[in-house]
Amino acid sequence: MKKSGFALLGAANGAALLASIVDQPIEAAANNRVIEGRMSIPYGVWPITIVNEQGKPEKVLQRLNLQSATRLVSAFNSLRGRVSRFVSGSPIYIGHPDYLKAKDAKAWQQLGKCTGMEAANDALIITGEFNADGKALVAANSALAPSPHWGLKRTGEKQDGVEITEPAAFYSVGITPRPNIAGAAINEEPQVAGVVETPADEAQELAEEAMENQQLAIMAAEISSLEAVVNDLRVLLESTKTSAIDQAGQLTSLQALIAQKNQELGAASASMLDCQAQLSACQAALVACQAEAAGYDEAVNSLLDGAIKAGSIIAADRETWRAKVKKTPAAANELLAGRALKTTSVIPPGRAAAANEALGGVSAKVQFETAVRERMAKMREDWPTAWNATRVTHKEIFNLMPNGGKA
Repeated sequence: MKKSGFALLGAANGAALLASIVDQPIEAAANNRVIEGRMSIPYGVWPITIVNEQGKPEKVLQRLNLQSATRLVSAFNSLRGRVSRFVSGSPIYIGHPDYLKAKDAKAWQQLGKCTGMEAANDALIITGEFNADGKALVAANSALAPSPHWGLKRTGEKQDGVEITEPAAFYSVGITPRPNIAGAAINEEPQVAGVVETPADEAQELAEEAMENQQLAIMAAEISSLEAVVNDLRVLLESTKTSAIDQAGQLTSLQALIAQKNQELGAASASMLDCQAQLSACQAALVACQAEAAGYDEAVNSLLDGAIKAGSIIAADRETWRAKVKKTPAAANELLAGRALKTTSVIPPGRAAAANEALGGVSAKVQFETAVRERMAKMREDWPTAWNATRVTHKEIFNLMPNGGKA
């Protein structure tokens, strides 16, 4: 199948300024109130300035006739055209933001989309679906007209030295009060396309395009089901996104809970180690206490043996004194005191009476022994050691005792 090779030259048939849509009506653009979204582009040859292949401005003529319109309709209705509209659509804009590559997002406001195209006897008819904004805008402004944005191809012909081009690819429609194609209108009744003789080469090209469309017709029937599948996929994608967000939230909560439990486990492990250390210390202390108790029992036995041997107590009272010493360790002092040497006092009775009176009625013996016990408790000494030390530190009391250093 023959394919025509040519470069497409972008062309937008309307002025860029949009502020005049409401307040600057154009007489050449006649239209009626919006009833149907039907737009007509009359046939003719119209001058236009394009950016050519070298990137420079160039004045050309764009020719729209029944033959070029028929080819445009054929491309619009082809499988490729339907897929293109399904992917990106054929929008209806205010002006031509797509041609101007407008950076302002507000400039890309859509008034609807193109849904059909047919070649009438004297005009290219474009069917559109206007949205609420589009209907309100066009209904309120009788001077607005459709301005097609399409790709032109060079025909190789010239008129008055200016090259003639024809539209070959349709992009979008801009609604403007300043169309370059005079007579373009919205809601003008279409005319039934008639039969026009075409040159042999154009007839051959149309036949080839018809054959291509026939070969693609089988695939064209699948477009509707493809659209339904894509819509289902979109719904599934949104559902999957929502589920993923929920699961991500649950995962975050679970991770936080795991971190908390790990922290609690670490604290519990540290506490357990501390308890184990305390248990080990207690066990060691218990062993020490048991050893100390064993030593204490041995010391008590030795003390009792000594007291019995010295005649301080009799053997029959051994267990009684054992219980007494275990209950009140200071009772051992009585056993030790009982073992001290007893001699006859050499202090005259008058002097002893005077000493007792000087000591507040408490005998020197009682005061001295009290001092000995206090030293034993404080210095942890046995009775003989504490007794000998107290004899030096409390010499004045010791000398008042019977035998107080005089015997």
